Amino acid sequence: MNLDIDIYEVLVLTAVLILLYIFSGILVDPLKGVLRFLAIFLVALLSLLLINLIGKHIDLFIPINPFTIVITGLLGLPGVILLVAINIII
Repeated sequence: MNLDIDIYEVLVLTAVLILLYIFSGILVDPLKGVLRFLAIFLVALLSLLLINLIGKHIDLFIPINPFTIVITGLLGLPGVILLVAINIII
């Protein structure tokens, strides 16, 4: 069994492994961002549904539309409080 390995083959293999590592990071990072956005969207939607479920007993209704979901998703709990305050004032 003869293992004739040239230095150029080792360098090419090393370069390929480094490029694979770099490109795997580039491909995984956007996926993490999309999954994080979907998680925030779901939490915002569920919080608005919970507010509407609890609020129907006290005549509080926050419409679920892209604007309210974005406000809730970006601001979190203060966004929900803001939407409830706006709904009570108006």
